This record gives sequence, structure tokens and C-alpha cells, in this order.
Amino acid sequence: MALESSEEYLVRFGRNLARLRKQGGFTQRDIEEFGISRAYYGKIEVGRHAITLDKLFLLSKAFGITVDEFFLDGNLRPL
Repeated sequence: MALESSEEYLVRFGRNLARLRKQGGFTQRDIEEFGISRAYYGKIEVGRHAITLDKLFLLSKAFGITVDEFFLDGNLRPL
């Protein structure tokens, strides 16, 4: 089994992050209220930037989910 490139994983993670944001009823503009710039967050969702741990924990609290849920798809399978 071939390993994914980091770029491919970032894209998959970003898509999942967008899914979770929308599932929680948030817009990218809403994310700014949590102290994360919309430009930075947008780059994460499209896989052009990796998220930092502090932002990941902040979003987990804001979205009301556990950190591990960021790494699971909609069917609770690992990304």
C-alpha cells in the first residue's frame, strides 16, 4: 500500500474540516470569532496550509467535538 503525500493528506483533512464546520452550522467568517483569520483558515480547508495544534484544540471546543473527530471521515473511518 502506497503512502499518501503530505499534500494529499492536507487536502483530505481540509475537506473533512470544511464538512465538520458546515455540519456545526459555521461559516468561514464565523471562524474569525475564534481568533483564526479567515485567510489562514481558508488555506487549511483547501489543503494549502497545515493547522497548528493550538488552533485544532480551539476549533474542537468551538465545534463541540473531540480532536480525534478531525481525523475521521463522515462514517467514523480514519481519513
